[in-house]
Amino acid sequence: MKKLLLIALLLISASALFAGEAVLLKSDGKSDKNVSLDSIDKKLEGKAKLGLSLGYPTGVTFGYQMTDLVELNTTVGLFDFDNLAAGVSTLFALFDFEAGESVFPVTAGPAVYFHAAGDAKIDILALFRIEYDFEDAPLNMFIEGGAGMRITPETKMAGSGALGIRYVF
Repeated sequence: MKKLLLIALLLISASALFAGEAVLLKSDGKSDKNVSLDSIDKKLEGKAKLGLSLGYPTGVTFGYQMTDLVELNTTVGLFDFDNLAAGVSTLFALFDFEAGESVFPVTAGPAVYFHAAGDAKIDILALFRIEYDFEDAPLNMFIEGGAGMRITPETKMAGSGALGIRYVF
């Protein structure tokens, strides 16, 4: 039954993608409102970022700007270059720092990092990030730092820091 439901959802999604238009149904059952998928693509443009980060952890990072004020980020990579690490953070816009004509968005928010070594470790951190978007290229650069607590296998202070560059699409 699960496979049949999955196949049905995939077929519906594929037909919507290749149709070029999606039809939204009103609550009264009429379907007279058309929405162009091209306009939806324009709304999503520039909200996703994919790249590399060096630091804690070193690896692939992906960010998605959910609104003008909130960005969701994930990182998968290595910690100490021999332990698998993964993390997720939600960053909230604080302010834009301006230096000359350059603008540097400043964000902060909670993060959770997990790294698997002999004993699995989980860190809960408060992150602070400064970013820069290049005007001539779809690139984003950031530097971030965080402080918090390691909650397993023993409770103690933890910190993080990373430098990264991402392609914006």
